[in-house]
Amino acid sequence: MKALVDSETDRILGFGMLGIQAGEVASPVQIDTTGGLPGTALRDGMFSHPTLMESLNTLFPPFCD
Repeated sequence: MKALVDSETDRILGFGMLGIQAGEVASPVQIDTTGGLPGTALRDGMFSHPTLMESLNTLFPPFCD
């Protein structure tokens, strides 16, 4: 999984993932970008457990602040 984030606005410019259940993870990223939210919204989000979407919390580290 990889994301390209604008360093000034923290908005997600691109996202890609290869692996099992990639669609499960791509959907909230698409919602985030459509809504114009920063990557920190996904990083700080609380997702159901257990799920692959929890990996979004670590994809967007504190440097997105």
